[in-house]
Amino acid sequence: MTSRAERRRRRHRKAVDRFQALAQAQPANEPDPPTSEPILRPTDERMRTGSWHIAGKAAPAVDRTGGDMLGELFIAGKIERSHLDIGRHVQWLIDAATSDMGVKGFRSCLDMTGGGYDATDGSEAIALAYSRLKRKLGPVTFPYLRTELAKPVGAKCNNVEMLRRALEKC
Repeated sequence: MTSRAERRRRRHRKAVDRFQALAQAQPANEPDPPTSEPILRPTDERMRTGSWHIAGKAAPAVDRTGGDMLGELFIAGKIERSHLDIGRHVQWLIDAATSDMGVKGFRSCLDMTGGGYDATDGSEAIALAYSRLKRKLGPVTFPYLRTELAKPVGAKCNNVEMLRRALEKC
């Protein structure tokens, strides 16, 4: 039987021999071989958790999560395809309505500059669909849905069941 100290010395000797063999195999004065553009690949952990498509060795990996929390929930199997489609439509409707209104985020209560909604601005069909959706969902569900659908990749959904019910209500 070998002692622990002998095993440690033997392991160290093997590591030193391997290092010396590598150092002799690559001459120090030669330049590095030319490299092309690096291929961006996700880490192994992200490959396991996401849904990725890789066309070939030379092609970069394409993320198929949809780019936001809603897409991640669909990939994880927590929501169905119908929920995803409805959610995408609601996202589009909210974005279209806010861009038609000229709303650029939130303002301070002390901001006295002009702005606001005028019935002559933008598309009437979008404004009508937006107001219908707002009335249908109610004063609690609509802000919740709007907040949840605006979350980026990696954000956590507060309540998946409530999100499902809100999307089904749409």
